[in-house]
Amino acid sequence: MYELKRIVVSVNLSDLDEEVIRYASIIADIMDADAMYFLHVAEDLNLPEEVAKKYAGMMAPVDETIKHQVRETVSKYFSERETTESVIDILEGKPTDQLLKYARRKEANLIIAGRPPYSRKLQVNIGKVAELSNCSVLLVPKQADIKIENLVVAMDFSSDAESAMEQALQIARTAGHEVKVYGHHVYHVPHGFYKTGKSYEEFAEIMLANAKKEAHKFFKKSKIAES
Repeated sequence: MYELKRIVVSVNLSDLDEEVIRYASIIADIMDADAMYFLHVAEDLNLPEEVAKKYAGMMAPVDETIKHQVRETVSKYFSERETTESVIDILEGKPTDQLLKYARRKEANLIIAGRPPYSRKLQVNIGKVAELSNCSVLLVPKQADIKIENLVVAMDFSSDAESAMEQALQIARTAGHEVKVYGHHVYHVPHGFYKTGKSYEEFAEIMLANAKKEAHKFFKKSKIAES
């Protein structure tokens, strides 16, 4: 199991940022993170030409202004973490692509990003990040419960599911309070079940028994206690 020691936090200068950064501080504590990288990507860091001319030499560069804004929030939750390096970077370009490249460059183990309400989209394409990232991705919804008490792990009994379960159990062990971990597996009744002469309900029971058997083998193989 790999450790989540190098964490990239995506900030978008939205009302989600404080919740994401606050949540990131909890994860940093649980994982005893070595480095936290706070990244904002702007599509354009240039001031409008007329404004730049009118206030030439009087305004701070846009990236410095953004960094100052991000630092104010970061300092609320990370100023006392002497063992964790905190870095704030402002980049220009396509937000999603830059985030993915940045995470690879920093050899990140985890990306933390806000999950906007369905009625609103942020600059970063969260779905694309989750699909293409080569590390774990944690999405923080608005008004997320700051205390982690229940974890649900989707299980298909594969090696990936084993890694996910191990990570969930690691979080539970190091959280400092009781955390319950639930494995969740969905089975289905195949369309051709009727050829067996059994009813849907009867074949559903067969599939359930098989899923329980696979779950037992999964936990035994991965040396994870089941209950």
